[in-house]
Amino acid sequence: MRPTASLAAVKAVSQPFMRAQEGLFHGKSKRYGNNVPHSLQKTRRTWLPNIRSKTMHSEALGLMKLKITTTAIRATKKMGGLDEYVLRTPTRKLGELGIGLRIRVRETRKEIEQANAEAARAQGQSVSAEERMEEQAKALGDLAFLPAPRQPTLAEMRAERERAGQALGLGRPAPALLLAKTDAAQESTA
Repeated sequence: MRPTASLAAVKAVSQPFMRAQEGLFHGKSKRYGNNVPHSLQKTRRTWLPNIRSKTMHSEALGLMKLKITTTAIRATKKMGGLDEYVLRTPTRKLGELGIGLRIRVRETRKEIEQANAEAARAQGQSVSAEERMEEQAKALGDLAFLPAPRQPTLAEMRAERERAGQALGLGRPAPALLLAKTDAAQESTA
């Protein structure tokens, strides 16, 4: 029997940039292109990601020495630290090391939360994350929020000025300066 598709028609699945699996590369990989000199004789070349070896602090794991791209460094700063970067970045951008770090950070955070909950229970307090969120939601629900004051429309402001002008005996809308003077005079008498 012959196979239904020839081997030439089947596309080979390309290997990922292997070096990116050893660090946090934020989806960056090797890029390919041409050198084009004045003579227009093109030659193939590659561009590698901008990789730095950097010691970074993780709240859950402590200090870690990583190979990390400058793009990933900026992303960690924007997200508020290595832990948040590892937890919030899509898996396709993390690579093997990043996924491993994500698992370790989650486990360490759970252990820390359990230890805090046990310490709170020993002191007779309830401070687990779920209980704190329930308490905050209850406190917010108990508050009676006042509606924001409605801004008057232009027509309403004109009508108010006309009434103020008629009250002053002008027969026309009162000028803003005159209204300010009368308001100040009324406040000083009160």
